[in-house]
Amino acid sequence: MNSTIRRRLDMVSRVREFCRANPSDTPGYVQALAQLEERLTRAEALATQQDHGFLKQSGSTKGKAELRKTIRENHLRHLVRIARGAAFSNPELPKRFRLPAKTVSSRAFLAAARAMTQEAENHKDLFVQDGMPEKFLDDLNKVLGDYAGKFDGQTEGSAMHVGAVAELKELTKELMQLVKRFDGLNLLRFQDNPEKKAAWLAVRDVSWPGLGTVPLPVETEVKPAA
Repeated sequence: MNSTIRRRLDMVSRVREFCRANPSDTPGYVQALAQLEERLTRAEALATQQDHGFLKQSGSTKGKAELRKTIRENHLRHLVRIARGAAFSNPELPKRFRLPAKTVSSRAFLAAARAMTQEAENHKDLFVQDGMPEKFLDDLNKVLGDYAGKFDGQTEGSAMHVGAVAELKELTKELMQLVKRFDGLNLLRFQDNPEKKAAWLAVRDVSWPGLGTVPLPVETEVKPAA
């Protein structure tokens, strides 16, 4: 999560606890607190969704890289060796079995691996005769299916992450406006209570590592053109 948003949500959470601990019967105050609690709950859910989406996306990416290496080195390379060994009886065979370059895209790699698997299936008797285990192609097809499945996980994780980021950004802006509203209300309520006023000022400031606390940030308003 964006560090600015995270720190602002931490501050809003402190504001919520302060307002709960120092309630007011004023209708506007009660309404503002209900809105803040509702939006903060949603923001916290989005933050969790964003983190899960990122982990799912990065996990799929890492898993895909590991599977790709296994497929290339443990499966496709074995097919290439057998094809070269069978060149005497089938000179054209080695041309159909070439390792995909390490730099090709994931989808190009998958397409090349599937093409090689199909070619091996077409010459299965020859490949088995030259040392390919009977279940080798079944195992290869299974791991290729797992590799293809990583694309879905990566896409889903990316969608979760991007969607949460966009909504969370807008929701944080709404929360900051509500905090500003409470700032005016609480400064008025506690103008004759220095202890409560100081406590409120500490709560609504944002903490930054190495900088201590900074005042409640003010969003820049864009004025309509004349």
